[in-house]
Amino acid sequence: MAAWLVSEMKKYPVKHGKSVKNSVELVKKLEGFKLGRGEILVSFDVTALFPSVPVNEALQSLRRHLERSRAPPNHIEAYLSVAQVCMNQNFFTFRGKVYRQTFGLSMGSKLSPLLADLFMSDFENEAQKKKLFPRIWWRYVDDVFAPVKERYLDQTLSMLNSQHNTIKCTVEKEVEGRLPFLDLLISRKEDSTLKFGIYRKPTSTDRYITSDSNHFDAQKQAAFHSMAHRLFNVPMAKEEFEEEKDRIYSAAEVNGYDRPFVDKIIRKHKRKTQRNSITTLQPDTLSLFLA
Repeated sequence: MAAWLVSEMKKYPVKHGKSVKNSVELVKKLEGFKLGRGEILVSFDVTALFPSVPVNEALQSLRRHLERSRAPPNHIEAYLSVAQVCMNQNFFTFRGKVYRQTFGLSMGSKLSPLLADLFMSDFENEAQKKKLFPRIWWRYVDDVFAPVKERYLDQTLSMLNSQHNTIKCTVEKEVEGRLPFLDLLISRKEDSTLKFGIYRKPTSTDRYITSDSNHFDAQKQAAFHSMAHRLFNVPMAKEEFEEEKDRIYSAAEVNGYDRPFVDKIIRKHKRKTQRNSITTLQPDTLSLFLA
């Protein structure tokens, strides 16, 4: 039922709120952005998002979204009935006993990400009315990128944490002008604009599905397609571009793949980028694959 409802909601895409689908979309949103005087880069993290979202309020957010989208009234009622059943039937087992979750969205339901996004979009729209709300705010699920005046950071965090009794945020500040966010390393340049690099946690081992596994080829290639897509869609300086490309080849070798395996994937994304995004790339990146 949850999967069916999520499929139905594709007819009514979420157009309000401040969420992004991935790091590549975030980079596009930040094109031309420049830090103001006294601003620093921060990321806010919503603590335990899904279990913290009240079901009834999330369903009201769903109703408002469907009404804004001009869904037929009888469809709205049917969708809400299905969503209510899905959210109230949250059972799980632990050490041989069966439990029912009595508060918050289920971590395993396909419907929870949609309801959490709608709820957070309403949360953001209300918070935006407050004086201390950041002028730039882009959220991926429960992680938010924002520039904040450093002297008002504590007040901004307090404002966000006072918006709702179950939604609480933590904050991470830039260090030496750099902030890891999702799989990006966002840095401030001397002119207060931003530059982007690829971020991996220090514990990253570059281990993916190995070449000798029994997975389908598409599954084996998926991680490398993702890295190649990111390579050509995150604007980087020449040196960083080459370093990331070498890292992809190195990761392939670690997992038992030869160089032609990566060459084919790189060429595919290179051609795709030339067709679809050639005018949006920074000169450094553009010159690398036009050469």
